[in-house]
Amino acid sequence: MKVIVSANSKGGVGKTTAAVLMAEGLATFNGQRVLCIDLDPQANMTTVLMAEDLREKLRKNNHTIDQYFLGAINANHATLKDFIARPTGHLSLGKVRNPGHVHAVPSATRVIDTDRAIVRRCADLGRELSSVRADLLKRLKADLEALSGQYEVVIFDTPPAMNIFTEVALLAADYVFLPVVPEDLSTIGFREFVGRVHSNNLLSPAAKQNLVIMLSKYQKKWLSHGKTIDKINGYAAALNKDFGVRFRLLDSEITHHEAFAQASEFRGKSPTFDTKYGKAKANAKAVAKAVWTAIN
Repeated sequence: MKVIVSANSKGGVGKTTAAVLMAEGLATFNGQRVLCIDLDPQANMTTVLMAEDLREKLRKNNHTIDQYFLGAINANHATLKDFIARPTGHLSLGKVRNPGHVHAVPSATRVIDTDRAIVRRCADLGRELSSVRADLLKRLKADLEALSGQYEVVIFDTPPAMNIFTEVALLAADYVFLPVVPEDLSTIGFREFVGRVHSNNLLSPAAKQNLVIMLSKYQKKWLSHGKTIDKINGYAAALNKDFGVRFRLLDSEITHHEAFAQASEFRGKSPTFDTKYGKAKANAKAVAKAVWTAIN
């Protein structure tokens, strides 16, 4: 099993677009059984993958990622497997040869409250947050290991604001994909994220050697984007040298195309990969192929 985290401290850089595209591409073209885990309280990944009635049912039944972590804190014996949903409608794989599938653990807006509740509980019990994080990591890794016969790939979507759930995911990751828009403000978020996770030792040994920069909303004709990519490559080289990590640039970019925004509008309609990504399908396929190469 390979664990991937889509992360960046900057919002609006396409983390969810990247995570869903990776999942659907790996399932469609590489026959991978993929488990998506949504850690973002905005629940955009959940919204893209699941119909509204299913999302609401799972939320009412407390089958969301925040309740999994809260149960782990309270020594609840429910495992990650108990929170997995098998959504339909976001993608049709019926005509695909040797298809995989995409299952998901949904998120909800109350993730924010659960994160705060855990911090308060640590204070009440006189426990260090790092100790609780270690317990959550141990539980998550054990549950993922138990699922290794059912899924080849796990993909976490994360919020811009760092919380204990994102920290645990990073420590469990084999690969961290960092979507970055090649603009100066976006690169600031990228550098802040890297600085924070390094200074707080929030990357697993495997992830430190598998940091993948994924250009998002890329405009080939824009000179400013080309210049910023040169800066990003310079930052990556310096970070590799200073921090002993391994950054690399994904071989294909997610372009700035309306079709990527429109892809989420197919919820419940079971489109094929080509139909869902429309005029950006060639680009989407190229990105999916590059991701497969990057993790093998």
